[in-house]
Amino acid sequence: AWRVVDDTHWEFDLGTDVRFSDGEPLTVDDIVVSFDRANTIESTASFRTYTRNIKSITSPQTGKLLIETKQPEPLLPNSLSRIRIIRAKFKDTPSDQFNNGTAAIGTGPYVLKEYVSGNRVALSANPNYWGP
Repeated sequence: AWRVVDDTHWEFDLGTDVRFSDGEPLTVDDIVVSFDRANTIESTASFRTYTRNIKSITSPQTGKLLIETKQPEPLLPNSLSRIRIIRAKFKDTPSDQFNNGTAAIGTGPYVLKEYVSGNRVALSANPNYWGP
């Protein structure tokens, strides 16, 4: 869930039962690392477009995220939905390990079973998926 606090502050509630496909819970640190990585990763598809207006990210209490923007950002939730969330422990993992699938750990309903560049992607159900 999320709500607008004022023109430059947004509060997000993290789901308490959200887990990565390796069974570890999603934390505020994972979110912060992912947004930081979006600003620094060398990529042809620059994710910093979606995070460039973020001034600060804090956690006022467990399971809550407070994002302050440099100026009003009415499309912030839409922009943030485009950022790939990674486990904080993978923050220094080289991009090629994400691109080739060896570091593909997410919170969605599927996990990567097989990836063959230019050919196919095979997925299987994520046994740790938090949703229906």
